[in-house]
Amino acid sequence: MNSKALFGGLVAVLLCLGLVMMFIAPIFDDDADCRRTTHVYEDPDEVEGISFSSGHSTHYDYANMSSDAQSIFDRAREDGDYQFYDASDDPPEFEYSDEVQFYTVSYRNDTYYLWTGGCGA
Repeated sequence: MNSKALFGGLVAVLLCLGLVMMFIAPIFDDDADCRRTTHVYEDPDEVEGISFSSGHSTHYDYANMSSDAQSIFDRAREDGDYQFYDASDDPPEFEYSDEVQFYTVSYRNDTYYLWTGGCGA
């Protein structure tokens, strides 16, 4: 077998592997911005804290929430008709999402839970 044919075959195999990886790699991509984060509040104005999916915790101020999250939080507290229910026994939830972020609010045992997540634009 001549070296040109061997080299051509090697290039073809590498190109095929590159194409396969281009389609498979995004499946295994671990983007930290896409992780679900849980925020736990006793009251919208008094924050209990946030528990991140990574296990770290920090404090979160209602005033520093996005206007979308504040609006959802307020609606979940004030408007009992504006709720989503899932198939399980979980409590009522209100959910909002746009192109880059989602918010889910539920109320259970006098505690508000706000889940946020999404991928940055």
